Amino acid sequence: MKLSLVVATRGRTEELCRLFRSLEEQTYRDFEILLVDQNDDARVEPVVAEFRNTLAPRHIRSNTHGHAAANNVGLRVAEGEVIILPDDDCWYPRETFARLVKMFREHPEWDGITGREALAEDAPIGRRFDAEPGEVTNANIWRRHISFTMFFRHDKLKGLFYDETLGVGAGTIWGSGEETDFLMRFIQAGNTVHYDPALVVCHPDWGTGPYNSSHYRKAFAYGMGMGRVLQMHRFPLRIVIRHMIRPFAGTLLAVSTGKLNKARYHWSIFTGRVKGWLASSRLDATAAR
Repeated sequence: MKLSLVVATRGRTEELCRLFRSLEEQTYRDFEILLVDQNDDARVEPVVAEFRNTLAPRHIRSNTHGHAAANNVGLRVAEGEVIILPDDDCWYPRETFARLVKMFREHPEWDGITGREALAEDAPIGRRFDAEPGEVTNANIWRRHISFTMFFRHDKLKGLFYDETLGVGAGTIWGSGEETDFLMRFIQAGNTVHYDPALVVCHPDWGTGPYNSSHYRKAFAYGMGMGRVLQMHRFPLRIVIRHMIRPFAGTLLAVSTGKLNKARYHWSIFTGRVKGWLASSRLDATAAR
């Protein structure tokens, strides 16, 4: 079973090297790397050269903008039976691919698999992710995926691509949500996706601070994207309100403990989600007229 890794990259080299080092250490070795390079310079060429003999990454220069667009470039040329979409700053425990292939082989009824994010392989499960495995549905999707923990059978995608108006670098106000929208449309097409919290992908946790203006901007943009997805997929109002209340409560808790920078971070998420949902509603109303 061949795996295709579509790695969208822009602005990073050290993090990309860390990802590639984790790929060198995988016990399962039947995979290809499609490095979709959206940089305006040649910064990743030394990285490609460093790992040419061990990983043979296919370097694809792309004039597209945004994470979603880069993923689409890779999806169009991927040859593997399983599609993997790592962030360029994540990394994998050494048995990840072996475990993933075993799961797909033992469960032909699973069209996709999701795992969880952690700072390390043995890190405890945070409140962001469910502790129990099971099917991914509309009701639990927010607790059972993140962009770099999604794995798909290639033949089940059937021409499905990312919405390039969503996500980092898209040039719109929607700073996230491309992976959730993609996963939801995959499920809506009749595919079954299984979540397993034992399948871990490591990634830095930028949401824990220390907080600065870039964190606030990122939190707001991510909130806007989530608001867009909540509205465009017609999530029930009770679920929308639940996702609004959480960062609002986080704001109040941080203020009560004197953590004003953290309060501003949670407030940025809250206002982003609210404004994203309202802006998306207005956009759809305008389009319907």
